[in-house]
Amino acid sequence: MKKVNLKLVMMLLGFTMVISCNNSKTKSTDSESNNGIETTEIDAKSNVSEETFKQIDQKTLDQLNAEIVSKQIKSEDDVMAVYRPKSLAAEGDYQYDISKKTTGSGEVELTLIETGIMDDSQAGQKVIMVLKKENDSYKILSMKENYTCWKDRGHENWSTEFCH
Repeated sequence: MKKVNLKLVMMLLGFTMVISCNNSKTKSTDSESNNGIETTEIDAKSNVSEETFKQIDQKTLDQLNAEIVSKQIKSEDDVMAVYRPKSLAAEGDYQYDISKKTTGSGEVELTLIETGIMDDSQAGQKVIMVLKKENDSYKILSMKENYTCWKDRGHENWSTEFCH
């Protein structure tokens, strides 16, 4: 009888843990209330920890938008390259990947993941840029970034913390 009760308790405990894991949802916090740092919790099922982003200030966005107009940049990838150009000196495992997602309001979200960069402490940079085409030119609406460090040089996850 004790063996049956123990098995029943273990099964109920396992069932409870599965149910609680399935109830995890993604949430984010307001970036303005956190000094320009946006925190995003990733779904618990993906085994990814919290990711923070540094918001790029409006003055920088205005300068980039002026450069986009003056250089008559016509492609989304070239808009990203105005802020973060592909390294021509990189070697080895360097990657420069841009993905695109279109929203229903005509905005485009570009995500650049650049890894294997030539830096003694910083291994990679992620830039998320939201832009919209206005009057035959692109305009950056918002932009945020974070970084990852080389092994033993700081955090190895995506964060706004500096590498050392």
